[in-house]
Amino acid sequence: MKSLFSLNLPKDLIPSAKSKDIPVKDWAGAVVFLFVRGNLLLIKRSEDMPSHSGQIAFVGGHKNSNETPTQTAAREFEEETGLSSSILDFVGILEPVKTASRSLIIPCVYQVDMDPEAFIKRLKSNGEWSEAILVPFKDIIQYDRWTFAKSIRIGEKNLIMFYPIMRNSYISSTGSAVKDHLLWGATAKMIWNFFKFYDLNVKSDSTKGES
Repeated sequence: MKSLFSLNLPKDLIPSAKSKDIPVKDWAGAVVFLFVRGNLLLIKRSEDMPSHSGQIAFVGGHKNSNETPTQTAAREFEEETGLSSSILDFVGILEPVKTASRSLIIPCVYQVDMDPEAFIKRLKSNGEWSEAILVPFKDIIQYDRWTFAKSIRIGEKNLIMFYPIMRNSYISSTGSAVKDHLLWGATAKMIWNFFKFYDLNVKSDSTKGES
């Protein structure tokens, strides 16, 4: 059976991810769902940002005209981290997620084969984030650490996911992981969608082993 923690990521996350750009209309932006040797890159948005200030999020942003999702993700990565997008190894695209403002965001999954400590020291904020963190994926996938709430809007019901990122459990760009963080909202939903896909692969591998 394939270990959930091995992170030997498949090249096609969903059937439509066989190409680098999923055919979705009216998408507003893309994020960089980035693994750095088993750690997931997240940022804490600056408190003076006009939207989602202080929240834990992925690197990413709104598309420019005529951009594809991967082009938006690559551009945002370079703008927000100061690093070249050429270091990113593309894996696939996850299903789009709507934000609280109803914007449709596409997660583009990548890997970087670099020492996590060395990687995070190279990041330079463009002012949109105050801290970058690398959280072990083996911790995030512990389902019993997640909590849930229901958000009810007229005509629809949504599940809100929450995951606590505890101090000293992650690598921080500040040099010390002394703060607790709360992961929730669209970012948490994207990660949960990845769990669903990853579990399908685990089940598939397990079935093969039993045949």
